[in-house]
Amino acid sequence: MARGGFGTAYQVFFNGNQGNELVALLQNNINITNPSYPDPFGGRDPITFVSTGPANIGIMANDLKNAPTTTSSLGFSQQLNADTAINVDGIVQHTANLPLTYNINQPVTPTSPRPLPEWGQITITKTIGTYDYKALLVRLEKRLANRYQYTATYTLSKQDTNFGWTDAYVHTQDVGPSSSDRRHALGLSTAIQLPQDVIAGVIFSYRTPTPFTPGAGIDLNNDGSTNDAVPGTHRGMGNRENAAMLTAVNAYRATRGLAPILESKMTRTR
Repeated sequence: MARGGFGTAYQVFFNGNQGNELVALLQNNINITNPSYPDPFGGRDPITFVSTGPANIGIMANDLKNAPTTTSSLGFSQQLNADTAINVDGIVQHTANLPLTYNINQPVTPTSPRPLPEWGQITITKTIGTYDYKALLVRLEKRLANRYQYTATYTLSKQDTNFGWTDAYVHTQDVGPSSSDRRHALGLSTAIQLPQDVIAGVIFSYRTPTPFTPGAGIDLNNDGSTNDAVPGTHRGMGNRENAAMLTAVNAYRATRGLAPILESKMTRTR
């Protein structure tokens, strides 16, 4: 039996999100780049940062849109014998117009002044983010007969996004696997019907680790934020391109006089 489907759904951009813009100048936030330790204020009164420092604000674009998610699927089911069947499905999903934020008052170069020196960070929200999901799902199942049943599933998938920019001018480093990407997933389960209508079962699952993004930990582009990526890396590179990632990370660490990291010392995230 063959099957297929196509549809579009919209994620709502709530009007309440605009409230942050309305009260941006009614609250005080202190943002100190590369602070000293243990006194991040350098011996000064914290109130001086609030009263004399340039204000950080958040604004929203005038052309915000709801995010459409388009999903296509195609699959089939085939009976193998009286109580066993196999199912195969392919899914492609694309989401556009996701809310994405970045600092539009970032200096063009790390040593140049901000475009608007009288302001600090000007974080804008635009609906320009994207998300893509592709998956192949295979399921072999045997219904309960002769006092036992089992199910075996396998999913090969890929999730990519550009959600969240760490640099206003260079966007390639923010494109890559989503933080929830699981390339391979295997599930096995079985059940046996015992006397007195007692059913005993076992479930086993395995999934490849999620990716991670190597961060520099300091403000490299002088935009007032320390979420910068290590030069030469991109989103979700960890647990996906470890050799290339470590080459870039260790080159960066060498510029800061730090020892290299060995791949054998890395702890995989689950």
